[in-house]
Amino acid sequence: MKHVLLFIGALFFVCSIQAQDIFKQHGFNKEPLTLSKGRYEEVFTNKEVVQSGSVLLNTKTNKVVKFLDEEDTLTVSFEAEYSSRWLSPDPMAEKYPQISPYVYCANNPLKFVDPTGMIIKGMTRQDAQDFRDDIYKVLADDKFANIRALIDVKGKTFNRIDADALSSAMDGLTLTDDERAYITIVTGAINSKAVYKVEYLNYSEDVSSSGSAAITKSFKDAGIPINSDVIWKASQVATQGGEGATVPIKNGTHSFIINGVPNAETTCRAVTSGHEVFGHGIPLVKGLSETANNSNAIRTDNLIRRLLGLPQRDGSNHRGYNQGQIINPYQLPITQ
Repeated sequence: MKHVLLFIGALFFVCSIQAQDIFKQHGFNKEPLTLSKGRYEEVFTNKEVVQSGSVLLNTKTNKVVKFLDEEDTLTVSFEAEYSSRWLSPDPMAEKYPQISPYVYCANNPLKFVDPTGMIIKGMTRQDAQDFRDDIYKVLADDKFANIRALIDVKGKTFNRIDADALSSAMDGLTLTDDERAYITIVTGAINSKAVYKVEYLNYSEDVSSSGSAAITKSFKDAGIPINSDVIWKASQVATQGGEGATVPIKNGTHSFIINGVPNAETTCRAVTSGHEVFGHGIPLVKGLSETANNSNAIRTDNLIRRLLGLPQRDGSNHRGYNQGQIINPYQLPITQ
């Protein structure tokens, strides 16, 4: 047995040296990425092709098959028996040593999710706080006190809501369909894989540089030529969307909530912000049709109005109404 162990150890050493030589031959000087950060020898066996760090290696010919891109997150299986692995360690691995790095969501994907960290965030701290206050206004009843306590911001970003904590906060509550739908929309967006950016502006203010770039791109994507360096004014945005507007960005949406728009309806800022961030934002993230987008915005608008005791809206003064895009305006909106 001792001789067998010595042979195996020597084999591991030789394979490691050979792999390093092959890396150098191809001008690859980075250290291969390993889960243990180099503390342990990591050997993966297979019929022929294996992955060592960020390199695919043919064990029979000792030749590099492919250098994986740094952006790749998961190896591709060549066959059912191929042992795939993550290209970089989970940054939380050392915090939870009792959970195997090969176990997703602690073997409970119904209870736990593993988001990318993309959530609702303001362009400034004040923007994040303003949007939180708009949510608080809709959930102002005392029975929502424990739920409100879970909806908070750190800096410019909303804190992720723990599923157990939310379940505990809702335990024993009698909720209407509208209340349950709104809570689901809010918590789902906060824990989303998408970024829902929100920017509050006064009518006379300039839009942020990133917000201006997002608006400009949306015009160009629609085939409308426009100067790429333009800094938009809130008053210009208002000519397109009134008190609010939402445009897609690379990993989510960017919403603009504008105060002080002349001759605007100005029913309630919480209605406008929910209409934009949730009503337009969620369908945009999902890539839904313009009809579904405009319908959902009015449905979300009406949901918040019902919760606040405000008059309902048929959508006749909203974009798409004359084109037949406002369908069933009083139906519950998309919640996930």
